Amino acid sequence: MRIQAGAAASLAAVSVLAAALCGSVPAAADSAESQIRALLDGMNRSYNRGDFDSFAAHVCSELLRADGYRAGWYRSRRADGPTSITVNTVRVDGDGAFASVRFEAADHVRTLDVEFVREDGARGPEWKACRYHPAQAV
Repeated sequence: MRIQAGAAASLAAVSVLAAALCGSVPAAADSAESQIRALLDGMNRSYNRGDFDSFAAHVCSELLRADGYRAGWYRSRRADGPTSITVNTVRVDGDGAFASVRFEAADHVRTLDVEFVREDGARGPEWKACRYHPAQAV
């Protein structure tokens, strides 16, 4: 699936919220679901620190290459301030997964479905957040 230029701007705004999720995923995570939950928590921590590089470590290469993604992330971070997340559900299907995540910023709340893929990383395949969609039933 390719990200269209128009979608990149909205994804960047959503990433600001998702950025609140960034951090390190523990190597000892025992299941795909726990790895994804840890990834989201780490992304949120990185987002709240304003640490784009740490956040980006948990985002798929396709999304990182989208026009305007980095600039949109910084705009969203400035607008949102600190955020918190609640992971409502995680569904894993092979090398893909979805999570329903509630993002809370000072002036808005939004629930999104976050799509994950597995990409090769330094330690083998790693889960990466790759797309954000308005909430649907997961």
